Amino acid sequence: MARGTTGLLALLVFGGGAAALPAQLRVVEVPISGRASLDSLARLGFEVADIRSSDGTRRAVIVVSPETQAQLAAHGFRTQALSVARVTTGAAADTFHSKRPKRREPQF
Repeated sequence: MARGTTGLLALLVFGGGAAALPAQLRVVEVPISGRASLDSLARLGFEVADIRSSDGTRRAVIVVSPETQAQLAAHGFRTQALSVARVTTGAAADTFHSKRPKRREPQF
């Protein structure tokens, strides 16, 4: 009996049930009006990962589960899927450059 239970447990842990479960957490954007909205999100237990601005609107990027998304909706926050176009041309052209001080020649 113990061998059968161990086999069932191993099946559940190592892939039997894991492939059927959808991803629970996802990244979304929430429109905000200012610091008060950020404080409200913090009071609800959300940590803001990023703040994005486009077309005069600001959005906070947060991670939600289906339960916390319903909690946001109950408090008047509407969530939107994360916009993919995030990299600007300036950031894409940026590469790593190390800044070294100029080498000074000894003066005699």
